[in-house]
Amino acid sequence: MKFGEFAQKKGAIDHEQLITALKVAPFQKRKIGRILRELGYLTPKSLDSLLLQYMKTTCPYDLKDLKVFCRSKIIRFGALLIENDGKQTEYIASEFSDILLEKLEKKHSDDVRLYLVSENVIKLLLGKNHLDKQSNEIFVSSDLSPDEKIQENDPFSKLVANCFKDAVKSNCSDIHFEPFEDHYLIRFRVHGQLFDWKAISKDHIEPINNKLKWILGLDLAIVSQPQDSRASFATLGCDMRVNSIPVSCGSEKIVVRIQYQDQILSLKQIGLDQQKIAILRKNINKPNGLIVISGPTGSGKTTTLYALLEEMDRQGKNISTLENPVEKKLERIVQSNISSERDFHSFQRALMRQDPDVILLGEIRDPETADLSMKLASTGHLVLSTVHANGAREVIDRLTNLGVDKFSIEANLNLSVAQRLLRKICPFCKKPSDAGFKINKIGCKRCKGGVIGRIAVIEYLEREDIIHKTKPTTLAKELEKLVKNGVIDCSELEGMA
Repeated sequence: MKFGEFAQKKGAIDHEQLITALKVAPFQKRKIGRILRELGYLTPKSLDSLLLQYMKTTCPYDLKDLKVFCRSKIIRFGALLIENDGKQTEYIASEFSDILLEKLEKKHSDDVRLYLVSENVIKLLLGKNHLDKQSNEIFVSSDLSPDEKIQENDPFSKLVANCFKDAVKSNCSDIHFEPFEDHYLIRFRVHGQLFDWKAISKDHIEPINNKLKWILGLDLAIVSQPQDSRASFATLGCDMRVNSIPVSCGSEKIVVRIQYQDQILSLKQIGLDQQKIAILRKNINKPNGLIVISGPTGSGKTTTLYALLEEMDRQGKNISTLENPVEKKLERIVQSNISSERDFHSFQRALMRQDPDVILLGEIRDPETADLSMKLASTGHLVLSTVHANGAREVIDRLTNLGVDKFSIEANLNLSVAQRLLRKICPFCKKPSDAGFKINKIGCKRCKGGVIGRIAVIEYLEREDIIHKTKPTTLAKELEKLVKNGVIDCSELEGMA
C-alpha cells in the first residue's frame, strides 16, 4: 500500500486531499507525505506519526553490531551515522522526524534509513556511559520494564517518577495529565476529589506526554486516536491502567488509574455493615442466578464484584470473567480482557463450553448480553454483572428495556444492588451544621481536604422483594443513618429523597 492510500485509510486525509497531492506530485518530485505537509493537509507531527506506523523504524542491529558499525561517531542533525556502503546510508536517533530524515537525504545521494533507539544507546556508542561487560544487547525502550523506564536520568523521567511516587504516597486513585493552550496540568484524585499536583509550562506538553506514553506502553506513533494500556511497577507496589484521548489543543489527555497490589478486596473493607454483608454472602453462595450491581461511574461497582469473588470457593469452583478492561488480577480466577463488543459476544458463547460455575460479566450493555446473561443464570451458572441504572428497582426497568421479559427477571434475578461511594469526613476537623456535619475543606494533618477515605452505601432487592415489589432499604435511608452518625457530609442527602 502506498503512503497516500495509507494516510487516507487512517483517516488523516480525505480522498479529495489525496487527489490534489497526487496532481501536484509530478511537478515537485517530492515524497507524497511531504507534499501533503506542504499543502497543510498534514501537520509535521501527524506526518511523523503516520510514518512511524508505515515505515520500519525499529533498529535491526544489536549493540555489538552497532559498536562495530559506529567507528566514525559522525553526528548529523542529532542522528548518529552507523553505516554508509555507497548504496544505502543508515542512521540511528532517539526521536523520529521526517524533517530530520529529509535533511539526511539531502546530505546523501543514496537511500537513507533512520532507526529509533533509546538515548542510552546513543550515549553508550559515543562513550558517555560504560557498558556492562556481560551485556551485549541493545537497550531499546520496549525491552525495558516500567520500573527501569522511570529510573532514567533525564528530567522528564524524573518528573514522571516523582509524580507516581507522590500519587502512591497520597493513596491517589487516578492521575490526570491535562494539556491546555497555555499550560499543562497534573492532578490527583484522592478520595473522589481532584487536587492540583503541578502546573507546568505548555512548552513541556509534548515531551512529557511522549515520556508518559513510552513508560506506560502506549504507541508513540498514534496521536489522533484513543489508546489503552497498562503497566506494573514493583518498586511502587501498584499496577496502572492508562487511557489517552486526543484533545482540541492538538495534544492528548492521559489518565492513569492506579490499582494497589496490596489492596485488600473484602466486603468489610468496602465499609458495608454486617447486615448487608450477610445478604451478599447468602446470594453468592447460591448455585445459580443473576446478581447485578448498578451505580454511576466511579461508585465502586467493580471493586464490590471483586470482593464477592474473593469470598467464593476458588478451589472447588471454576470462576471466569469477561471484562473491558481487567481491573485487577485475581488468584485462581480466569480473567479475559475484551476489547470490542463483537469480541464480548463471541467470548460469552465460548465461555459456555469452558465448564464454568461462576461467570463475571463486566457489564450488561445490550439486548444480546442481557438475554445471554439470563440464559446462563437459568442453566446452572451463577452470573455477576453491572448495569447502568440509578437504583435497585431501576435495574429491573433497565433489563426490561433491554428485552428481558418479566418472568425471566423474577425467575433468575437473585439480587439487585444499587451502590454509591461517599466521602467520609474527618472526625478531627469536621464542621457542625444544622443538619449534621460538613467537610472542612481546609483539612488537618490527619486528612486530605477534610476527607479520610470513602465508604460504600447500597440498597438492594432480593428475589422475593422483586416478586412482591417490596423494598427493604433505600439509598436515602442509608445516607440518613450516616449523616446522623457524622460519617458523611450532610449535603450528600440532597437529591436522594
